[in-house]
Amino acid sequence: FQKPSGDTVNPEFLAMEVVGQLWGEFLVAQAAKEFFIIDQHGAAERVRFEKLRKGYRSGSVPSQYLLIPERIETAPDEKAAVEGAMAELERLGFEVAPFGSSTSKGGGTFIIKAAPEMLGGREAGRLVTDLAEELSTLGGSANVERKLDEVFIRVACHSVVRGRRPLTGEEAAALLRDLSEVDFSGHCPHGRPVVKKVTREEVERMFKRG
Repeated sequence: FQKPSGDTVNPEFLAMEVVGQLWGEFLVAQAAKEFFIIDQHGAAERVRFEKLRKGYRSGSVPSQYLLIPERIETAPDEKAAVEGAMAELERLGFEVAPFGSSTSKGGGTFIIKAAPEMLGGREAGRLVTDLAEELSTLGGSANVERKLDEVFIRVACHSVVRGRRPLTGEEAAALLRDLSEVDFSGHCPHGRPVVKKVTREEVERMFKRG
């Protein structure tokens, strides 16, 4: 049993022991009288979403400089969107700078110098232009929180590896610790279930031992 931190909101995850993985996509963890099947992609996505939302609100999204800055070309409407969203992109952990006009698309060229740390160096050009379109309209939106959540979902989804991925014991334990620190009501940002609990009594009934 791991000692809860000051930020723990779901201490039950700290009492779980990871005992296996199914098909490279689901963790199996046991506790005293039940076991849990955890969708590792959905769980990681929820953790990233909550951390990003919290960091955005506090103005402290961890960012990292790219080893090789990424260059993006934009059409005129995309250029206007990126320019209008500069401040919000910075709050999300991006550093984007103008780099002249675009001869190929007729708009502007931008250089992405830094990106949110959670992206792990993944290409962010398409993500930046998509986010800029959403962010540039926040000022006139009557549903700012909803639109921001849609932005956070995009970044979180982009940051998580999709498909099958074997996890080491340390990675699995780290995911459980992360889940213990977010209040997510058992669902990923898209609303899909993340955790399924099966009690010992249910297992015993399956085998007519109850």
